[in-house]
Amino acid sequence: MKLDKETVVAIAICLVILFAWDPICNMIWPPKPVKKQEQVEKKVSKDKPSISEQTVHTKTEKDSSPDKKGTTSVSEISEELKNKPKTAESPLKSTKTTPETGETPSGIIVKTHKEYSPLFIENDEIRAEIDQIYGKISFLVLKDYYKSDIKTFQKTNENIILFSKLKDGALKLESGSTWEFDKVTSAAQVNKNELKLTRSFKSADGFPFTITQYWKADKNYTISYKIEINNTSKEHPLNIQGLRISDGGLPNIHELANDKIPFRESHEITYYDPDSEKFYSKEAQLKPGFFSNMFGSGGKIKDKSKTFQQTLKVKASWIAVSNKYFATLLVPQDFNFTSLVLKSEVFPKEIVERGVQDYTVAEVNGIINNISIKPQESYNASFKYYVGPKKIEYLRELHPAATKIMRLYMLGMKFLEPLSRLMLSALLWLQSLCGSYGLSIILLTIIVKGLLWPVTHKANASMRKMQKINPLIQELRKKYKNDHQKLNVEMMKLYKEHKVNPFGGCLPILLQMPIFFALYSALSGAVEPRHTAFLWIHDLTLPDTIANIAGIPINPLMLLMTGTMILQQKITPSAADPAQQRMMMFMPLLMLVMLYSLPSGLTLYWTVSQLISIAQLIVNRKLEQKAESLAT
Repeated sequence: MKLDKETVVAIAICLVILFAWDPICNMIWPPKPVKKQEQVEKKVSKDKPSISEQTVHTKTEKDSSPDKKGTTSVSEISEELKNKPKTAESPLKSTKTTPETGETPSGIIVKTHKEYSPLFIENDEIRAEIDQIYGKISFLVLKDYYKSDIKTFQKTNENIILFSKLKDGALKLESGSTWEFDKVTSAAQVNKNELKLTRSFKSADGFPFTITQYWKADKNYTISYKIEINNTSKEHPLNIQGLRISDGGLPNIHELANDKIPFRESHEITYYDPDSEKFYSKEAQLKPGFFSNMFGSGGKIKDKSKTFQQTLKVKASWIAVSNKYFATLLVPQDFNFTSLVLKSEVFPKEIVERGVQDYTVAEVNGIINNISIKPQESYNASFKYYVGPKKIEYLRELHPAATKIMRLYMLGMKFLEPLSRLMLSALLWLQSLCGSYGLSIILLTIIVKGLLWPVTHKANASMRKMQKINPLIQELRKKYKNDHQKLNVEMMKLYKEHKVNPFGGCLPILLQMPIFFALYSALSGAVEPRHTAFLWIHDLTLPDTIANIAGIPINPLMLLMTGTMILQQKITPSAADPAQQRMMMFMPLLMLVMLYSLPSGLTLYWTVSQLISIAQLIVNRKLEQKAESLAT
């Protein structure tokens, strides 16, 4: 491959186009908004957004409650849960709720001053507190996942807690009209993972009704959630303008768990349209920067005073909010949402804990429009609610398209997603065999390089042939320096005569780059390597920093990777002149500066790949020398 100045410039231009392709396309051909004529976007205000109406058939099932056999009292279960160990910052020591008289943010008027103790559901993976008055999950603890230290980013013993600082919580119900809370009619805890709560209300028209909610903590971070609205009036129908169910909302991963994000963060609101069989996303943070667009969504908020609330008249078979590693996902069973409310709100940080910067919480509400319940009848709806890590096998159980929130591609290259899924599946399978993610990355690298070995061998042979005929090429350039057309004809004859492919050396690079990007997407989107150590690396999703000298982090793997790239260039056959070769030596140094904070899992892959390539070059050279000695 010719490596003159023109080629170097061409490569540089190609790299710029590659990294900037997605933003450039969005500028030239901006994406069409989803059902533009039907969506309304506005700033958050005190007024409720208008909710369109669409007929929803009501059900008349009288009771879908769990069997009351084996029911224990709420106080017994609560006392048992309170005796469990608590984390340092955990709100597990929640106190009784004493509501204030007035209208709450959910549109429920509370006039009682009666205290209601919090209720809990729990299994081996999660523990959630249920607020009896508002029927919402006030907070939820992920038992197997922990926060990072704010300074070192290493794993702490403090569990990740969701919703604890959000006023609305998760799975709360609200309507376009005002309801007056009367009392908690009953609260039955079947066992520690299953709860039934019934509350009585009066509608805006003064007619009585009850809402019964069921929560059951199932396996794989899934909660079975059912609601039953009973019209207890004997004469008047109960009309609900639009019933909203919240997915709970999430901040980005740094605010949720103190994780450091070297490159690629994602913080999105997502929903799936069953009619078009496509999923749609909206970035939670406003006005992301250029590099944030390249490597994922998110970015710094330029105008922190702005929030957004958007109502969409669309069908949705599931709704979700996700950050880099975790997600909340609400899936209605046997029906679709008919409208959505997408929200993003900026909250102030605790000044004592983390400074004065703000953070963004994204939330989405599913809406069931125009519910009309006849006297003495009921409306029932069931949901699957996922709240936990973005694990592809768990998401697939909820809905085949739910795995899309993994975002297993980068730079807008969605065509690489199947390859990323394959790489992630292979990585997880190898880890199940060897028990180490670091070792599984090394094994995966060996497998990939083994598959590409024949292609790389031919490419190296082609480059050596080019190196041998380089003097003849230089003579042709001198002879036809004023006749470029003749020069190209003679050079093609020379290549044909010596059976040389001038582009043969580029093929391995073209094959390896998609694999590299796919593995990068798999490693950056998978939660499994998080807080996973290997050798001196304390977290494979972060740089392998071992020390800081004058504020500069020392990352051994990145330095080793740069060294192997320089060594590979020195021993790789090249037809370029010495000046051009020296210029190409700057490429590893440029990559060192640009990619110094690359996650160590990816740096490990690249370094091992380079070492295998160097070994292959040495083996190929010895085989060629042996063949030449035998020929003479």
